[in-house]
Amino acid sequence: MKVSYQWIKDFVALDASLEEFCDAMTLSGTKVEEVFEQCIDIDGVVIGQIEEVSQHPNADKLVLCQVNIGNADKIQIVTGAPNVEKDQFVPVALTGAHLAGDLKIKKSKLRGQISEGMLCSLEELGLDQHFFPNANNDGIYVIDTDRFNISLGADACEALGLREAIIDYEITTNRPDCLSVEGIAREAAATFNLPYTERETGYQTNSELCVEDIIKVEVQDQDLCSRFMAAAVKNVKIEQSPEWLSRRLRSAGIRPINNIVDISNFVMLETGQPLHVYDLRQIAGQEIIVRRAGSDHEIQTLDGQKRSLLPDTLMICDSNGPIGLAGIMGGIESEVVSDTTTVVFEAASFSKRSIHETSKRLKLRTEASQRFERGIPDKRCADAIHLALTLVEKLEAGEIASGVLDIHSKGKTDPVTINYSPQRISEFLGLKLTDKEVNALVERSYCKVTKGEKKGFYQAEVPYWRLDLKQEADLSEEVARFYGYNRIPKRFFAGSRSTLGYRSEHQMQERKIKDILIGSGCYEVQTVTFESPQTADLLRFPTGDNRRNHVKVLNPLGEQMSIMRSSPLSEMLKIAQRNSAYGENDGAVFELANTYHPQDQRDDRDRSFTSAKKHQDLLPDDSKLPTERPHVVVGLWSDKPSADLFFKTKGIFEQLCRSFGINERQLNYLRPEENREFHPGQSANIYLKELKLGSLGTIHPEVLANFDLEINFVILDLYLERFLASARPLDKVKDIPRFPALTRDLAIVAPRDVFAADIADLIYNKGGEYLRNVELFDVYSDDKLGENLLSRAYALEFISEERSLSDEEVNPFIEDIVTALEEKGWSLRL
Repeated sequence: MKVSYQWIKDFVALDASLEEFCDAMTLSGTKVEEVFEQCIDIDGVVIGQIEEVSQHPNADKLVLCQVNIGNADKIQIVTGAPNVEKDQFVPVALTGAHLAGDLKIKKSKLRGQISEGMLCSLEELGLDQHFFPNANNDGIYVIDTDRFNISLGADACEALGLREAIIDYEITTNRPDCLSVEGIAREAAATFNLPYTERETGYQTNSELCVEDIIKVEVQDQDLCSRFMAAAVKNVKIEQSPEWLSRRLRSAGIRPINNIVDISNFVMLETGQPLHVYDLRQIAGQEIIVRRAGSDHEIQTLDGQKRSLLPDTLMICDSNGPIGLAGIMGGIESEVVSDTTTVVFEAASFSKRSIHETSKRLKLRTEASQRFERGIPDKRCADAIHLALTLVEKLEAGEIASGVLDIHSKGKTDPVTINYSPQRISEFLGLKLTDKEVNALVERSYCKVTKGEKKGFYQAEVPYWRLDLKQEADLSEEVARFYGYNRIPKRFFAGSRSTLGYRSEHQMQERKIKDILIGSGCYEVQTVTFESPQTADLLRFPTGDNRRNHVKVLNPLGEQMSIMRSSPLSEMLKIAQRNSAYGENDGAVFELANTYHPQDQRDDRDRSFTSAKKHQDLLPDDSKLPTERPHVVVGLWSDKPSADLFFKTKGIFEQLCRSFGINERQLNYLRPEENREFHPGQSANIYLKELKLGSLGTIHPEVLANFDLEINFVILDLYLERFLASARPLDKVKDIPRFPALTRDLAIVAPRDVFAADIADLIYNKGGEYLRNVELFDVYSDDKLGENLLSRAYALEFISEERSLSDEEVNPFIEDIVTALEEKGWSLRL
């Protein structure tokens, strides 16, 4: 946002130097990106008058000019400019002057004639011809004495208003009010604690003319246009704008065109409310209709380009069809031209989402669309219309019809009020301010402060243009920036540790998980949290699955990123697909990733936000934060058999369990019934007793095909909060046993559908006090074993810390195990 320093002074009586002003504005939150000082490199250029023009005696294309620069003696300048005439007032660069492009003027001879300077064009003054439409395109710049108050010999740049400082501000998305001169001026007044002076508006109307008799307005789609105002001006005189108005537009980078168009641009810059002006002759039926494009497919805009329309595109139409892209650009047929006699001013409030989507699709971003996309309050429409009509009268540009058409679907709305505690704000900022001091700083944001219902609380009535102020935290920021960030002492928050920093216990646990997974050969990745609504179908989630209940993004970048993910699987598959496309067919990655779910799906798997609960009263009424569910996700892919990947991934999980003191004997791996994204015979839900910790499985071939994968992929998906809650302190380090272990191998024949872990549990339960470890080391199948039977061989390790065990001590335990097996209908393979 470019604004001249002088324009800001129209509203605030500033006496700070330019440097002091820029530093203070940046510290208070309105960051100054750059300062342009016009003609800063130009010096030695004065106002002169050409008193005599004669032909150069030795050159056909050169003339001799006798120029009065306010001294007793005239100077002679040789020039080839084709538009030189007697009595013209022109900028004259004297001997020794510096011009744009590091050009220095010297006294010289041209074809035998002395030249003591140079008559300047706009380019030589470092100016763009584009911003001076009435200047001669080929030749020197001739000064219009009706527009400028000049005197001979005066500094030309100063006399032409070219010494102004232009300040370019970085406006954040939450401050649409600062996309206006008024907004910047209000910030300046608040920063320097000075009064802000409103621009006076007022105008006389012609009682014989009524706006209702000139134009009709119908808003068909009020969901996209909450307010539409229209005013009419007849007997319009199209002419060049006065210099003060043209100068203001040039300082903001906008080209002056004519008085009517310039008024609309001036109002947009000053108030932040875009206006559009229509030539009444080009409005068929003298009726404006605000509606979606529907069956209309195309419009030619003011820039001469033909734009294709979608049915939902919001348009300004007449009885014949579209005449403008609402909030973006008008149509070429309705523009104001030199013989226009009646114009209609439009000020409206359009849906910022609609404007954003249309502007993005058409790749057409204008000064108007930039403001509508950020949000403009409905009340701003009236301010803009009244200022525009005030300027019409001031410039004597036409006769103003009485009345203003105003279609307002929302009607009058109550101002936003915020309950806040000055003491809490002061403590939060680490300051010792009284209630009076805090309230005074809040009032500098143009809030009206009154006492609240509770003791120690106050109410701040937010001005309509501050759309960013919604809760106490926002007022805390206002207090901090106007108090001065540089004045707030550096200290730790109350109750915090005075150290160089540390990790919380939860952070240490997460760090430990990462170290284990990196040590297992996995690379950490970070993926985006947005995905497409079609992802649930690609992953084969069943109908009715909670993972199909998505949290939608209010202002998405596109359809492919319009929801927040409910499963971390899709991004893992995308990583495998990208790597596989580059020939990396073996890989292992992990991520500590969040998934997002509607609030009504919250349970013990979700992250606990104790601080949010503590300050629930500070959140706005309409705040509905999604439930965040943290996961530990490990993905392995390979072109090797999936069984190898499955057991390798299972081994990584078991390493995590051992490192966090989780007893592997208490884990159960149950075949899932609902997880259609997994291969039906190579997947399991992981339970610790009755608590589901997550899932492990090979991805279903159909899902792999949906992601263009021709390799095998296994994923481990753990619920982080449940996993950490199940962690137990690790056993203390023990001495290596001094006595040898006694081992026995048992080959057990049991049905195929019996879990190997169930057999191991039985052995542990009957193995007695000396049994330390049971390990499955072989699986054997043969028709001789019997139908649907499988042999599993286990190695049993018995050990005592006091002596070497004998066969006689171990045999009773083996007999108990065999008896228990027989009771189950299982047997030993001899």
